[in-house]
Amino acid sequence: MEELIQESREEKVGDYVCIEYEGELYPGRVEEIVDGGLRVNTMTKCIGLGWKWPTTKDELIYPWSDIEGVINPSCVIPINNRGVFSVKCDQLFSRWG
Repeated sequence: MEELIQESREEKVGDYVCIEYEGELYPGRVEEIVDGGLRVNTMTKCIGLGWKWPTTKDELIYPWSDIEGVINPSCVIPINNRGVFSVKCDQLFSRWG
């Protein structure tokens, strides 16, 4: 597992990030940088399998305070041909297992 890459607000469009939403952590991809935060498309948890992009994009604008950090792209690994990914990130693993 890897720790999040903490940067000084240098996230870019296309970066993978970890966000906090309603007390839970989710991986996602930066779609746009906006005033006060990021518009992020988040993945959903596939219990026992990993993470998956939802059929309908799950995009929200998250304030900087909800952005936990950048996830190294080498830690987002496809694990099957149905769009399920393993996201090797200590913070996500400690919350979701």
